Amino acid sequence: MSVLLSTRELALQVGGLSILTDVSLELRAGETLGLIGPNGAGKTTLFNIISGLTRPTGGQVLLQGQDLRSLGPIERARQGLVRSFQTSRIFPELTLLQNLSLAVRIKKDCGYQWWGRKAARAASQHAAQALLEHSALAGRGHQLASALSYGEQRILDVLIALAQQPRVLLLDEPTAGLSESESRDVMALVHARRGQCAVLLISHDIDIVFQECDRIAVLSGGMLLTCDTPEAVRQHAGARQAYLGELALETV
Repeated sequence: MSVLLSTRELALQVGGLSILTDVSLELRAGETLGLIGPNGAGKTTLFNIISGLTRPTGGQVLLQGQDLRSLGPIERARQGLVRSFQTSRIFPELTLLQNLSLAVRIKKDCGYQWWGRKAARAASQHAAQALLEHSALAGRGHQLASALSYGEQRILDVLIALAQQPRVLLLDEPTAGLSESESRDVMALVHARRGQCAVLLISHDIDIVFQECDRIAVLSGGMLLTCDTPEAVRQHAGARQAYLGELALETV
């Protein structure tokens, strides 16, 4: 598979403290790559750098070979590099369909022209409806987002990311705080797009990581310990010591 997203020797230093050190990763087209590590390992910081929220002190982020250094978060999203956050980013005063329609239109560079041409508005609503109907929120398009439960808001958050038709989807703890059934609903959305976009997934849910990911990267202390198949990571001594633990590895 061709490389879609890559980081080259990414580094971040803050006040003399090394947050990330020479992190080089490759995300291949159509694959799901898990990113795991203990708290404070630098996982979300890496996401922030990739998505353009944080500027690194060294290294590069490349999307299909294009250096993204000069692009901010919005420009990167329009290039197909879309992310979610650990807390849901939704518009609670809008309906579910309006949330998704806006995401569709932002992808087409007309998101702020909410009351634009009727045909464009209808097309975005149709795309939003189709996305919604293939989720656990089907049939609830006219409900206000503020009425959703926490787990349902997480589902909507992932749908908003998918509505932007990502080439690369960065998911930061999408199932944190969810019940088992809610976690299944979220991951079903991701699994349904398997092969259509590349996914970089941060999760502390080891079962999800080992079931859904083609490869797994392990961060510890801001450094990349290994990036390999789930079976190889199970056997990696550094991964065992830094995060998973002997018992955890034996049970996944």
